[in-house]
Amino acid sequence: MASGVTWTVRPLSLGARYTTQVETTRDELSEMVRGIVDDGADNMRRFILEAVTKTGEARVAAGDGVAGRYESGTMYDAVSSTSYQSGNESVGEFGWLEEVLKYYLYQEQGTSRIEAMHALQKAFINATEEFQNEVNEILRRRF
Repeated sequence: MASGVTWTVRPLSLGARYTTQVETTRDELSEMVRGIVDDGADNMRRFILEAVTKTGEARVAAGDGVAGRYESGTMYDAVSSTSYQSGNESVGEFGWLEEVLKYYLYQEQGTSRIEAMHALQKAFINATEEFQNEVNEILRRRF
């Protein structure tokens, strides 16, 4: 079971009446989606490291690691991104796309004993803003 974010972009929905522009727009959107999900994964990993805990602070005080949610590196290393073309759609995903351990979700969403880090949520918000800005820029240049 994966836990992440998926974008599906159909270039024709952005300007079907401009048929001479659609092929270029499709390529631009595909490249844009790839960049956004790569940035999303990078940001998610950064947020994991920035989610300081008392346990992490104790690790640092002992000279053993970082204050963020990084002990063995398993949760951090499990963050990935992918993008691909599917017919007329550009699809991109980031997050924990392979096996998701319950521990990741406890860290992400929090429990009664663990403060939520919201790394995926924050990365999604950043990626959504980046997506909106980049689509607007493509539309400004093309149409």
